[in-house]
Amino acid sequence: MWLATRSLADLDLTVRETKRVDVDLTVAAQATFASAIAPIPIITAAQAGVPKALRFSSKSGTPPLSTTSSGASDQVVAPNSAGCAYASGWNSNWQTLTDFRGIPTLDIFGSNLINNSYWAVTTNAAGYVDINNHSNGIPIATNAADDAARRIRIGTTDPAYGRGLNGVIINSIGLGNAAVPLPADGIFLERVSNDTRSPIYDSNYPAGLYVYAQHSSDISGAFGQIASEILRLAK
Repeated sequence: MWLATRSLADLDLTVRETKRVDVDLTVAAQATFASAIAPIPIITAAQAGVPKALRFSSKSGTPPLSTTSSGASDQVVAPNSAGCAYASGWNSNWQTLTDFRGIPTLDIFGSNLINNSYWAVTTNAAGYVDINNHSNGIPIATNAADDAARRIRIGTTDPAYGRGLNGVIINSIGLGNAAVPLPADGIFLERVSNDTRSPIYDSNYPAGLYVYAQHSSDISGAFGQIASEILRLAK
């Protein structure tokens, strides 16, 4: 979503002329949307770790032995790593959670991962999202997506580009039989779109439309409904 608004903000002249920007969002489930817009950095206990290039795991999930084409080991322990388990043996400690303070409460775009009035999240004594509680996964992703949509609607300035957009309309489609672990969440997509049926609908900002497509054969009709709404607003 943030990447989409950045691209739209580049169309500055178009935005000034039309006074409205429509963003169509097709989502099969909240996990699909949330994972796309909520990358979450991890904070290490020593505020340090291996170089960024070494943080990527192999297909099996284990850390790479090397990042060089020659195969020579280039894994160098970062400064200030004293007391971290990974420093004593990276490949044998890559799943050790004691090296992490926790998950930050904001994603890299500035969206809030915590909204206990929507999806409850547990935090640790240091104030970070508790990395030891795996049940925090879906809630923090959903909360971040929900807050990203809210911030886009109200024209929040993009922290990286230093600009925002006003009057953004988000339309969404939820596919009922998508091959994903979670079904389409109508309430989530109503919230994202500021649909008038949303429990947090805000009449101060443009309303979008959420359409549920129970089967893949219903997608065409769902897009038709959204297209009709866009044309109605364009008149």
